[in-house]
Parts: sequence; structure tokens; C-alpha cells
Amino acid sequence: MCVPLSIGGRCAAFASDVSLAVRWCANGFGGFARAVATLAVCVCLVVGGVDAKADPIDPLTDVAAGPEGLLADTLAASLPGLVRLTDDADEHWVFAETMATVEVRPIIRHAGYDNEFGIAVLGVDGPGPFASLFTAPGPTDWEFLDLPWVDLGVLLTPGEAFAFGIRTPHRTMLSEAGSNTDGLDHMVTWFNPDDPGHFVLGFEDTPGGGDRDFNDLVVEVRFVELLPEPAAIAEPAAALLYGLGLAAIVLVPTVRRFRLRFLGN
Repeated sequence: MCVPLSIGGRCAAFASDVSLAVRWCANGFGGFARAVATLAVCVCLVVGGVDAKADPIDPLTDVAAGPEGLLADTLAASLPGLVRLTDDADEHWVFAETMATVEVRPIIRHAGYDNEFGIAVLGVDGPGPFASLFTAPGPTDWEFLDLPWVDLGVLLTPGEAFAFGIRTPHRTMLSEAGSNTDGLDHMVTWFNPDDPGHFVLGFEDTPGGGDRDFNDLVVEVRFVELLPEPAAIAEPAAALLYGLGLAAIVLVPTVRRFRLRFLGN
């Protein structure tokens, strides 16, 4: 799987290559061909980097042998067709404006104490206070649940962005890893590509990472969407830079011919 470049890194590298391409253009047609090739590589980096971020992980080959193996096997048996999202693709979510409601229900518990499930609405300075929707009581050992759906919309308004999370007797842990006191990711996400808006979230409730099996509380959510990351939102800026680079390639030889014809230098 491709490792995506940050939008800033892609733009900086692109700007550097555009500058080099312009200098090549001044040297004639051969330089122009090299410039076009350089720009093609840059476009691949800019476009490919964002798409790579959302590449799913195959649950049967990438996580089955690790601490998540038991959860992977359980989900494969009970909800066929699920694949796991990459860890950096599930931090932020949005209540889709086209949806009438957002529903959630706990489906597995395996914890030594109570876990509250809820959300934290995203603000200018990051996630706000944790808002609890329900409590999954503990201790329990691999308890499978068949409970009714709960309306998550009571905590949100359509179009509102948020982070999922749990609150334990020790602390609150959100899907946004950077907001957790230990700086670690405490939530993994599974989804069915043929069923948009339907996700399964697995939480690790122990500070410091625990056993990383992400089965302490597992919930099923539907009618939500992943919030596009800043890199994807900023993509038009990269496209604009690409357009400026092409304009430079066309204009530089023209200006050079004008100077030679009318100015003699």
C-alpha cells in the first residue's frame, strides 16, 4: 500500500519540480519533453497520495495473526464482507445531512469495567466535551448482544462533525488519537464496501494501548460518513499549482522568442 505524502509536502515538491521544468524549457524542445515527464510524475504523487489514504486493510491477511485476530474472525463470521480501514482514516466523522437519523447499538462487550459510548463534537480547537449516549456495563467476557438501535442524532445535528469515543472509569479515549492523553489510537473501524454508511467500531479501553485487541466494546453504526481529511479538502490548491506550472511551460518559451526577436537578448 502506498504511503501518502502530506499535501504540504506534495505541493512543495511540486513547486520545486515546476521551477526545474521551467529552466529546462528555456533550453529547447528536449528540455520541454523532460519537463512534461516531471510534471506527470508530480501529478501522480499529488493525486495518488490522497487516494492511498483510504485504502482498506484485508482483515484476513493483515490483522488475523495479531491481537485483533479474534475480533477479525468474529466479525467475518457474523457480518460477512467487512474490511478494515487504515488507522489514520477513521478519526473524524460527520452526521450526513441527507440522513434522517444516526443509529448505533453495542454488539460485543469484553471488558473489566463499565464503558460509556458517545461522541465529541469537533470545534475550531478540536474535539469538545465527551457526550455519553449509553453505558455498556462490566465486567463481562465476550458477551454478544442483540439490543435495539439507539438514536445517536440526539447528540448531533445534520452536517455536524465529530469524533467517536468511550469513557472508562480512568479516562476518555476518542477516535482522534492526538486528543488522547497517551497519544494512541483506541478505535478501529470495519465497513462493508457494498453498504455505505454502515460501520463497526472496535475500542481498546486500556490507557497505554492495553492488549490492542479492540474488543472491549464493539458497536455497530449506520447512517454516518467519514469526514474528508484536510489533505483531500486542500486538493484544489494542488490542482491550481499544477495549472500554473503548465502555464509557465507554455509562456516561458514564448517570452524567450519575443526577447530574441524584438530585444535581441
